Amino acid sequence: MIGVEIFPKYNKIDVEIEIWSCIDNRFYKLSALLDTGASISHVNLSIVDNLGYDYTEALYPVHGFGGTKNNKVYNTIFHRFRLGGIELGPVCFHASDLSEFSSQVILGYNILKEFNFTVNFDKNLLELSPRFDLNCIDTMDNFSPNFSRFGIYFTDNKK
Repeated sequence: MIGVEIFPKYNKIDVEIEIWSCIDNRFYKLSALLDTGASISHVNLSIVDNLGYDYTEALYPVHGFGGTKNNKVYNTIFHRFRLGGIELGPVCFHASDLSEFSSQVILGYNILKEFNFTVNFDKNLLELSPRFDLNCIDTMDNFSPNFSRFGIYFTDNKK
């Protein structure tokens, strides 16, 4: 089990993450909101731009995000991502203008589902147990946004 320090503030829990920069080839530490209700992890477009990543328009609408404001949403793939020092490899994120929000990165289901985790408020820790082999991490060469472990999974509710 890996312990990640949490930073509880008012009605939210933040954790530290690391995202690889394509511009200067190093990890940058960022604070992320832990959101068990978010289907897909989300990031401010300015972070995507500052780290040198491309993005494409999201194919499916995002519901419940940002209240009633009509935010344009994009998809991006971070080539390397770390949580609690664990290298996850490539990870898909939604991206949009989050400048009006207090959290610029939101950690959602597409990442959290790969861990058994407990929030330990007594110790201010997010206790993570990976549900995958840490020695079998995807690379960009074999990563698929629709089928890889940390991709964006689309479902069709039609029967």
